[in-house]
Amino acid sequence: MEQYKMPHLTAASRAGIAAFPKMIPGNDRHPNAAYISEIDSVLRTWDVPVLVMFSDRDIAFKPTEGQRIADMVPNGRFHVVRNAGHYLQEDAGEEIAQRMLTFLRQEAKIT
Repeated sequence: MEQYKMPHLTAASRAGIAAFPKMIPGNDRHPNAAYISEIDSVLRTWDVPVLVMFSDRDIAFKPTEGQRIADMVPNGRFHVVRNAGHYLQEDAGEEIAQRMLTFLRQEAKIT
């Protein structure tokens, strides 16, 4: 966690990071709800394989949100990474890398 904080040593330099969660709509009345709806519409048209991975211990984003995104994309696949938190790449980097390689080889046909 210290590596993530290092570029932002003061509270003032972390203001943008602190503001970001408030930009995520929690309901349809949120100022950014229409924008997120536009993004959802675009995702529904993607014609490429997509792998969405969420952790089961993330305090900010729940696996149900990841599943919703994967279901939205025509070629979406979803995987829950067990025993990992918000910094998924830190908690389960090896598993994520292996899943990505397998996905790219099998689903995206990239060798």
